[in-house]
Amino acid sequence: MKLRLSSHSRPARQAVAPFAVVAVMAVALLTLLIQSRRRSTTTLMHARQSRRAVMAGDLAAQHEAAYRRQRTAAADLVARMRTRPDGWAHGTFHSPTNALWVDPFRDIYRCPAVMEKLGKLSDGGKWVCGVDTFLQRPGCVVYSFGSNGDTSFEAAILNRTSCAVFTFDPTLAPEVQAKVEAVPGITFEAVGLSAFDGNALIDGRSLPVRTLATLMKENRHAWIDLLKIDVEGAEWEALESIVAQSGGQALPITQAQVEFHVGWGGHGPQDAVNLLEALDNAGMRVFHVEENAVCDTCAGNFEEIAFANVDAGGRMVAGLAEKGGVILATHSKHRANKR
Repeated sequence: MKLRLSSHSRPARQAVAPFAVVAVMAVALLTLLIQSRRRSTTTLMHARQSRRAVMAGDLAAQHEAAYRRQRTAAADLVARMRTRPDGWAHGTFHSPTNALWVDPFRDIYRCPAVMEKLGKLSDGGKWVCGVDTFLQRPGCVVYSFGSNGDTSFEAAILNRTSCAVFTFDPTLAPEVQAKVEAVPGITFEAVGLSAFDGNALIDGRSLPVRTLATLMKENRHAWIDLLKIDVEGAEWEALESIVAQSGGQALPITQAQVEFHVGWGGHGPQDAVNLLEALDNAGMRVFHVEENAVCDTCAGNFEEIAFANVDAGGRMVAGLAEKGGVILATHSKHRANKR
């Protein structure tokens, strides 16, 4: 037996068709609105990114212009220093409590990231630019020359980054060296930094030394993200060698923290000015200066100076990236701190 729909059900079924059309149209309209909103959000995001890039570029250009002005003024002071050798001896440009020799280069560059001191707050700690930015590169490498058994700086680096940390010091007593070697993450080498490969007389002993280029080659490193040098007077010839061996090319270092020992090994303030100028010409700009106030006889003589490797556009060189087997320098995109 066949069932037939009553005449009363036909109008209800006919009414369903217009309702379905309206529903489909509503869904389509809602989809268009969502897509339009997404496009607007994407456009707005790109516009903001473009504005930020322009602002960052303008800021870098402003910093570079300020650097050029300061270097022009500094050149005049350096020239006067060199024409008045009596000033060095009589305190015009140097005194036991004021290292005026560093003034032409003091804070000539602003760290474009967070700057903080790692390690001990006293002697042994170093000011670093961008621990959470510049030291986060895959394959990050840190070289630390001069230990004296204090690994607080290296420990801070290892705690905050995944950098490979290498510590060099040929002067440690066996028991002290054993303690340094026992620190997880530190690769220790009992060798010193010098301008040549071989042995040097250190503390009355003939000890092994290497150039930075040789050590980098031996360890298969093309780039050093942070170079710490605190080698009790051996920094002079070593740094001169590093600059000379670069052949006018950019140094393979993102930043360097060096303690200058003026008055040691016959090196005076004039030598410090010459070396600082050579480093600045090589792109290594000073972003922080701190005197060693822990040592009573060090004020004005021992200065902790931090350098950043900066390109011609005023951007901090941030590391290396490989592309097609070619190693390329990359640059920071961080805005500078307000001071």
